Amino acid sequence: KFEDSIKHLNQLINDGADIIDIGAESTKPYSTPVSSEVQIERILPILKYIKEKSINIPISIDTRSSIVAKTCIEHGASIINDVSGFDYDSKMAETTAQYPYVKIIIQHSKGTPENMQDCPQYENLIDEIFKNLKEKIDFAVSNGIKKENIVIDPGIGFGKTREQNFEIINRWKELKTLGCPIMLGLSRKSLLNIPQMSNEEKDLYTLALNSIIIKEKIDYIRVHNVKIHKILIDTIYPQTTD
Repeated sequence: KFEDSIKHLNQLINDGADIIDIGAESTKPYSTPVSSEVQIERILPILKYIKEKSINIPISIDTRSSIVAKTCIEHGASIINDVSGFDYDSKMAETTAQYPYVKIIIQHSKGTPENMQDCPQYENLIDEIFKNLKEKIDFAVSNGIKKENIVIDPGIGFGKTREQNFEIINRWKELKTLGCPIMLGLSRKSLLNIPQMSNEEKDLYTLALNSIIIKEKIDYIRVHNVKIHKILIDTIYPQTTD
């Protein structure tokens, strides 16, 4: 519902979000695709509200569709978060390249949401993620995207087992030599292994894991509960007033 979305948006702003990520298509394991038309129909009213209220927090659009990306950029979005890393829509790179101020988050994902958790196999997890993201960065640049506009995401939960997810958490810094900022999103995901718990409880375990990578100076984290993470970051890195 639009009213619920706006309430949530304002909550994220009040809690201190640095970026707001908006999506209209679930990419959880075994979810099915949502058409570009339906995504646009769901997202545009929110973007129009953001413009009317002169909200100037950067807006990220979580979509695999170049049509959705283009429409949302033209309505004020400045970041595109493509969990398929261009695999779903081959026009995504050339579309976002038309807007030199737009950042693109390129994620590694093995398979699609419908099948990605059906026994994912790797010979060498980090090497394969590194190679795949290197190819995607090169593809993006060859299509006119500036390298400084690229953020990479190794894709926790996207075609990985629980053990593989923790290997990414432990070894994410090995991806820094790709030369792009890195984002990790582990908030409320199945790697926590507490499906029966409430979101509030999941957020505490998310916070515990994120505290490690925040201390290791990760560039971006994608979270549901902004408030407790802002408190943690302010505790670890207190702002000086002089």
